[in-house]
Amino acid sequence: RVFIEYDNINLYTFSYRYDVEDSLKTVRIDSVKEDKELPKRLRIPNKLNGYPVTEIAANVFAKTNVEEIIFPDSLKIIGDNCFDGCINLSKFNTPRDLIAIGTDAFKDTAWLNDHDDGEVAIGSSLYFYKGELEYPTAILTGNDDPTGYAQVVKADKYTSICSGAFKDQTNLVKASLPNTYSTIYPSTFEGCTN
Repeated sequence: RVFIEYDNINLYTFSYRYDVEDSLKTVRIDSVKEDKELPKRLRIPNKLNGYPVTEIAANVFAKTNVEEIIFPDSLKIIGDNCFDGCINLSKFNTPRDLIAIGTDAFKDTAWLNDHDDGEVAIGSSLYFYKGELEYPTAILTGNDDPTGYAQVVKADKYTSICSGAFKDQTNLVKASLPNTYSTIYPSTFEGCTN
C-alpha cells in the first residue's frame, strides 16, 4: 500500500492548445500557472490530454528557478526566450525530434554561461555564436575558399543554424550556407550590419 500526503505534492498547471483541424492533434504549451513554484528538475510531459507535446511557446519558463529540464523526444519547437533568465538552468537533454530553437531561448542561463566563447551547439544545430567574431568573418561551407578572412565558421558541420545564432555580430561579412538547410530564420543574422 502507498499512502500519499497530497498537501506536500508540488503541482503545476500548463495552459496549452491544440489545433482541432490538425489530423495529428499536437499540443503547444503556452504558459505555466504562476502561483506555484516549479521544481528544480522539471519534466515536460510527453502528452497532454492524450496528444503529444511538440512545442513550447515563447517566454513560457523565462526567469523561473529550474535547474534541469527533461524534454520529451516528441518536442519539435522551443520558442523565443523560452528559458531566458533561468540563471540556474545548467542541464537539459536534446529532444530527438527537435527542429527549431527560438532566438535567445537559453539566454542568461548557467548552461550558456558555462560555454567558452565560440560556437555553441544543441545536438547538431548551431544554437549561438558566443563572444565577438573577428573582422572580417565568414560563414562558409566545405567547398568555399577561406582565404582573406580573419575567422571562419564552418556551416556544413551542422544540420541547421538556429534563430538568432549570429545576432548583432557586426564583424560577420559573408554567409555561404549549405543548400541542405531547410530554413533560414530572419533573425539568424539580425543586426549583422556588414
